[in-house]
Amino acid sequence: MTEGNIEIKGEPSGGEDFFNLLLQTKDFCNELGKVTLLSGKLEAELILYLERNEVQGKLKMATLGTLIRIAKENDLLNANLHIALKAALTSRNYLMHNIYSLFTERIDETILPSSNILDSDVYTYEDKAWELRQALVGLIDAVQSL
Repeated sequence: MTEGNIEIKGEPSGGEDFFNLLLQTKDFCNELGKVTLLSGKLEAELILYLERNEVQGKLKMATLGTLIRIAKENDLLNANLHIALKAALTSRNYLMHNIYSLFTERIDETILPSSNILDSDVYTYEDKAWELRQALVGLIDAVQSL
């Protein structure tokens, strides 16, 4: 099977080799880019929601995690939305900040595998990014409707 200009053979992979394979996988990188853009949109929508509710502070420079915390502290999120936002935050942070550390054994496996994997596991990573993208779209809609 061919993914972009690389050939996926279902062969063992791991470590930096797998990380480099992910870098070459067009669909994974495309999904990760969409996750990045949608994360920014979710942050902006949370800021707008907080401002509509007259929450004061340095909101424009706040991280997604800080915005979620501020909304919760101001009783602006129901329990279900708070749980969903925190889950998306955890997945987003893992995909955006920890993939390389995962393959260089600086962190333990939690959300995605890094041991006993095949080159075809790029599809597992792509699926995880796609799932997160879908969750972010739903969360943006939820925040916009508040």
